[in-house]
Amino acid sequence: MNTRSYALDSSTLIRILRKNPSPLVVANFSNAVLSGANITIPQPVHFEMLRGFFYANATTQEIAYRKFCDKYFIGRFTDATWERAAKLYSDLRKNGWNVGDSDILIGAFCIENKCTIVTTNTKHFENMTNLTFVDWTQ
Repeated sequence: MNTRSYALDSSTLIRILRKNPSPLVVANFSNAVLSGANITIPQPVHFEMLRGFFYANATTQEIAYRKFCDKYFIGRFTDATWERAAKLYSDLRKNGWNVGDSDILIGAFCIENKCTIVTTNTKHFENMTNLTFVDWTQ
């Protein structure tokens, strides 16, 4: 049996956790969970989420997010992931593509761990070789 693995980007997490969640994103997320997919939150996404809550003093949203995290895996970086990220950065820059560090780290994590990144910001990831991505808003 080949279990799917998804890594959630902050753009997707926001659509799941907000007061009025996106019905399509929630439906796709629920289908993934019900099918037994592995759900991961990469460390850079965890950082993005927490910094937003801390900056906005959004305690209620932070609590809801932390409860969500209790159910799913926070993906940790290995030395191999850091090295993949450095190579990915180099490859992208050599080809004239400027991608933010967080997105490079997220992409490297997903490539290293064979996860599909779930994001609404597909343009941030489209030039990363060997990375699969999906937008659950479509």
